[in-house]
Amino acid sequence: MNKLSFLFLMLTVLPLVASDPGTAALAFLEKLRTGNVDYGPDGDTALQANTSKGKQEQIRKQLERVARGVADGRLELGDIKQDGDYAGVLVRKIGSYDSSDMNVFPIALVRENGKWMPAPVVASFENAVTGYTTQVKKRLEALEIWMLRQRVEDLEFIISESGERMRREILEEFPPEQLTNESPRKFVEGFLEACKTGNQAAILGYLGGLEKKKPEDWSERLKVSEMVNDRTIINGFPWRLVVSEEVVREVVHEDLDERGGTISIACLDPALVSMHGSLSKIKLLHISVRKGASDRFLINLPQALILNDMDELHTDEDLDVDLLDLFTTRLRGIDGAKGSESPEIASKSVIEGLKTGNLRTLLTRVDFEGTAKKARIAATSAAEIWWSVNDPSILRIPVQVGFKEQGDLAMASYQWFSMTYPDRFELRTFTFKKTSGGWMWVPGIVSRDEREDQDILNEWAKKSSAEWEKGWMNILMRESVRLEKIDTSRLVTDEDAEELMEQWNMAMRSGKIESALGLSAWCDSKGGLPVKLLRNINYAVTDAREVSAEFHGIFRNDSWVAVAVKHTGDKETYFSFHPIVLTAEGPKMLPEIDLIVGRDRTRRFLNEQVFKKLGENCDPEEVSELEGLFQTFSEQVESE
Repeated sequence: MNKLSFLFLMLTVLPLVASDPGTAALAFLEKLRTGNVDYGPDGDTALQANTSKGKQEQIRKQLERVARGVADGRLELGDIKQDGDYAGVLVRKIGSYDSSDMNVFPIALVRENGKWMPAPVVASFENAVTGYTTQVKKRLEALEIWMLRQRVEDLEFIISESGERMRREILEEFPPEQLTNESPRKFVEGFLEACKTGNQAAILGYLGGLEKKKPEDWSERLKVSEMVNDRTIINGFPWRLVVSEEVVREVVHEDLDERGGTISIACLDPALVSMHGSLSKIKLLHISVRKGASDRFLINLPQALILNDMDELHTDEDLDVDLLDLFTTRLRGIDGAKGSESPEIASKSVIEGLKTGNLRTLLTRVDFEGTAKKARIAATSAAEIWWSVNDPSILRIPVQVGFKEQGDLAMASYQWFSMTYPDRFELRTFTFKKTSGGWMWVPGIVSRDEREDQDILNEWAKKSSAEWEKGWMNILMRESVRLEKIDTSRLVTDEDAEELMEQWNMAMRSGKIESALGLSAWCDSKGGLPVKLLRNINYAVTDAREVSAEFHGIFRNDSWVAVAVKHTGDKETYFSFHPIVLTAEGPKMLPEIDLIVGRDRTRRFLNEQVFKKLGENCDPEEVSELEGLFQTFSEQVESE
């Protein structure tokens, strides 16, 4: 009887009996993964109460090693052997295609009061059974011997079967004709797409997984296929050049013969910190495609990707200039240019392009006329500006403060507002040029015959800077509602409050600061910028990237209506409380009133400061009513 037939027989002859210890063993290993395990007596194992403290510590350390062994990969039920109230279960770890990462864990189990409990020691009933007879001892020893012997056989089986399993899964994702019929360029593009989606089976197909004789560096290729599902790796350099949606890629050269060749891809990554000028934001990836022994294509990656080492990615501004200069030419040939009817429309389109988060689309608005080097400077400068708006670590809003047209040029000026430094004035100017195809953005260098007009515009921006510095705050806050006093005489309906909260949560999830300001009201800061409102919006947007927000209920009394929200993240769950006021412009949030349920000293102090600040814009009785409403909600949360 072969191995698969034996396993099938085991699972079909004893489906009800065997499933209980098997399910218990799987559940125990899954719980070990979480690290939330009670190792003591009456905990998550059958550990006996009379086990010494020293022995308990040894058991804990052993199980922590097992936990590290099952930290990743897929767990699958293997063979099961049961003898009355005792059982041995083999659990396979087979999530990886790398045989060195496969394992089989033998779990001994004891049935106590109808419930199967894992023994505290792997492959042993030690410290799990007491007061047993000689006959029971022999039965337990037989199960222990079976687990150890069967583990060796099972591990050999899953390792030998892993190659066939890999082949089956590759063929499910990867038609073999792609390995012979596609052009090298299409083949590389397919590989890049598989990397973006994290399709490990397809990636292995591209790297030679269907070859009878695997490439000599097969172990490294297996590691590469695992890298693309490791978020810490693909979000960093150099792998983000391959997978990130923020990177603009274009094939700039194909060096081919009848057996394959090399595809050179220029990658414009806006996140690259330039040490030698903006041009270094463009990097070259050289990916080799060759036919193997079976006449199928397979990909050979550059060392930078294999080693996950950016220092191995060498792009020389002088030696590679011909390839780098082709980047904007290829880009313009594929995507074209999108000029605007007027400079005002052009400036609006560029700002919208910066906000939508698609760099490639934005580059269609950029003027690439002139030398190849000027075009590259324009592309990389645009990418740098795009990143300043889309960098997830700093939330920014371009606030237009001025506009002027001069000859065939125009300039739009912006306060480059940062939520991190809300009171800092940072002026940026954008130049636009009238071309045969319409008005285009010139983020790089204007031509020599346009410099006189450029100088006039620069002088205008310089002279206007002081005036803009005084007035940009009013422009930023014009969509919000400024209150001298909070009016609690009129209350919003439950429906309006819930709808506003949903709009607010959507703005937080999408990072749309201007939308959030349009939903907000704030108390008069004596002519200054409402820094706390902006700071709290910044916190909320950042929090929304990792934490989900769910409507939890509406609370009201004679003076206030507030929406309760449940926030759930990987590490914690908390509840916030949001008063909503009815203004002349409709229902509005009060982001300055940031109340969060909590009994620790810091949270109590912060909530007290919120109520104290609220007293500057409300009567004491109204503040007390909101305190009482929040207290009611807090008690409800704590009782749940």
